[in-house]
Amino acid sequence: MPIKLQYIDNEIIATKVFYFLLFFWLSISTLHAQTVAIEKNNIKLYPILTDAPGSTPDTDLEPLKQAVKNARIVLLGEPTHSEGNIFQLNTRIVEYLHKKCGFDMIAFESGFYDLHYATTHASDKAVYLEGLQKGIYPIWVQSAEFQPMLRFLTENRDHLQVCGFDPQVDQFTVEFLREELESVLGLSESGLEASRLDYLDQVLETMSQQFTVPEEYNSSMFNKLISHYISLLEKVGDKSNTKSNRLNIDFLIQTLTNLHYLAEDYHKNDPSHKTSQSFHASDSNPRDRMMAENIEFLLKKYPNKKIICWGAFPHFANRVDLLADKELADYLPMGKLLKSHYKDQVFTMGVTAAAGQRASVYESVTQLPHSLPGSLEAELSQQKTNYSFLLCQENPVLDTFILSALEYIPLKGRWTQVFDGLLFATTITPSTITSQPYQVEESSTIADVSNREKAIKKVDSLILEQKRIYRIFKPTVSHTTKVFLSGQVKDSQTHQPVIKATIHIGAFVTQTDNQGKFRIEVSQKDTLVITCIGYNPHRQLIHSVISITVELVPKIEQLNQVIVKADRLTPISILTSAIDRLEQNYRNDSFIATYYMQAKGSINKDTVFDIDYVNQVWIPLDYLRKDLSARNEQKQLRAVRWQKKLPIKEDSMYYTFAHTNYQPYQSGLKQMKLFQKKALSKFVFQWVNSDTFETDSVFILDFQAKRLSYSYTQNFYAADFKGRIYIRIDDYAIVQLESACQTDTNTINGFSRKYYPSTKGYKEVFYAFLEERYRTCLLSFKKQVDGYYYINYRKDLIQEKGIDRRSGQTFSRWETLQAHLQSIITTQTAQPAPLPGKDIYLHEVRYEQGFWKKYQPIIQRKQPLE
Repeated sequence: MPIKLQYIDNEIIATKVFYFLLFFWLSISTLHAQTVAIEKNNIKLYPILTDAPGSTPDTDLEPLKQAVKNARIVLLGEPTHSEGNIFQLNTRIVEYLHKKCGFDMIAFESGFYDLHYATTHASDKAVYLEGLQKGIYPIWVQSAEFQPMLRFLTENRDHLQVCGFDPQVDQFTVEFLREELESVLGLSESGLEASRLDYLDQVLETMSQQFTVPEEYNSSMFNKLISHYISLLEKVGDKSNTKSNRLNIDFLIQTLTNLHYLAEDYHKNDPSHKTSQSFHASDSNPRDRMMAENIEFLLKKYPNKKIICWGAFPHFANRVDLLADKELADYLPMGKLLKSHYKDQVFTMGVTAAAGQRASVYESVTQLPHSLPGSLEAELSQQKTNYSFLLCQENPVLDTFILSALEYIPLKGRWTQVFDGLLFATTITPSTITSQPYQVEESSTIADVSNREKAIKKVDSLILEQKRIYRIFKPTVSHTTKVFLSGQVKDSQTHQPVIKATIHIGAFVTQTDNQGKFRIEVSQKDTLVITCIGYNPHRQLIHSVISITVELVPKIEQLNQVIVKADRLTPISILTSAIDRLEQNYRNDSFIATYYMQAKGSINKDTVFDIDYVNQVWIPLDYLRKDLSARNEQKQLRAVRWQKKLPIKEDSMYYTFAHTNYQPYQSGLKQMKLFQKKALSKFVFQWVNSDTFETDSVFILDFQAKRLSYSYTQNFYAADFKGRIYIRIDDYAIVQLESACQTDTNTINGFSRKYYPSTKGYKEVFYAFLEERYRTCLLSFKKQVDGYYYINYRKDLIQEKGIDRRSGQTFSRWETLQAHLQSIITTQTAQPAPLPGKDIYLHEVRYEQGFWKKYQPIIQRKQPLE
């Protein structure tokens, strides 16, 4: 027996040894296959096994480690910003360069100031991700194939610094550069400095929207302005006592330097006025020079950092003048500028492909051109793996081939002087719009959990359905009969008609006309509420009355004086209290809101489009934080019904509400400067009254913006921005916001003179001279059964008058959008179904007769669309 057991043990050991040796041999063989190059027609290739980010093992990328061992900068290119699988492959390469090669900074072809501001002002992962989503250009951020990169950057934010190197003006620059200059330099909010900063705002806004400068731009004045602030910053920097403060000041100086050169380029060359035919590669020279200087700035300020640059390969190329294309002879890409200074410390990676399709998130799919006979792409098209990598120093034969590594244009020349390494793909796939943007997993502090548990308990006591779906019901109609109530409202003392009195009944609202008369649909058991500024509210139960005359009693204003005097209330103190209670009054957990939307537009009283649709919006956790934007909200079209469809023609893009699904952003309150304490001084507030609004006692405040930039008005080219705020006295909830923006028509008409009729694209928008343009918005909040306020109703109206330059005829145009809350789902984990493709566009959604036959929308306010 012992001998048998010994035999069995030996057999087991022998078997284990056999499989171990077999596994070891296979591992060595696989490793050898992954790291040893393939020779094909004198071309030495290293196969890359996958483009999947996070894939292990990563031994197939080891040749890259050897290639960049002396590099401090890796320029990681992509052909045209429209190759989804290259996004994924480059993400995998970034992971490898960071983990195995010591690269600890990545710089994107995105806003230099924007990404610096976004990443240095991030308090946690969620805010950091939000900054990346705002700062990195949407052509990547909105791509499904780029989401793994966002995840990697967010998870490694303490070890991999993110920057931008593009001088172009983007969102953060417009919103925060002025504020940061004021804060760092201690500038006055009035007088000469305010006028200078207003001019800076005007230039920034135009540069960000039109890639040009305002019509009244003065080169000498702007240069003096920039020099003035650079001088002030240098003086402050010399006195700075911390390294981080000095670094931030240096970033501001470099940003202003960028603005100086960019504005001059826009002024002299005006790239926005050029078509694809008139734009030449050398037109990009000023921008490439600034991008190279921004990388040099980063290298000097972070002397121990190794940088990966992510962007379009044409910018990263070296000696394009050695290629057989006359247009490239005068082009000076940033790659050539960096290479001439840093030599072998720069490693440039190009990309080419044999076949496939490409498309950015904004474009239709385009087929790649067929590989030409004798081209490198044709030579390598039969590779067993989809990707491979080659080094120029190992492949001098490249100079004998035709390549399509510059925007898929086949060219011959000394390619070994254009890049150091080349990624080859047998097939390219397009970038696709993401339906599920990457989000940081919801996490909370103990205090947050405690507060949330209290809120949930509060909600649980009010649950109407097991799934916690709160339905906003219509006034009950069972056993009642609808009638129309007509009436007139008069002053009880003068017996004169009361104009613009508000009539509330159930979910419907109207106003009295110039004779104090009104007509409204009611139920026999509804309560009529009539309110008007300066009068006490009137309440009356409707029985079988079909006509009524009501006399309102003028209000004695002593109450207002007592309230204001007793608590020393001012418009600022009232608004500050409302801001302090935002998170108490508005749900801050994830939820879904469904809205019934109505949009309509007309020109010269002729309807051009009429549509209604159902839109679902998912709101993320902690959306009320001021450093999180509405961009994190996800929306989904549920159904679309056209009463009249807008024809697709030259001027169809002029209409705002006829193309994509809009929604009333719940997070809008915290995003508005109007509701940020630090920005309150940039508005003028006036006490109007305390009155009754829809049965609630409210404070009423008027406001007017002193600053008219986009960040303060949420409108471009504003000439005036003002409105009214209704704040509930009991809990300081903002229950209604009314705003009106008047557009600066001089600026718009300047664009019209410049772009029409020569510039394709802009001429579709700027073909008119405007006499006036207004946009008004009404945003109404209502407390629901869970105790929180939600957007109950929104109405936007755009009106303009002008002259159509094509016909010389005057026109009057308006369009409007109404949003009616239908339901709220407050389950914290709920999200809408993935957004399929481009269903954000109204024209692309099919009509579903079955849905609309059964659907009964809830109309929160019955107002005419005109």
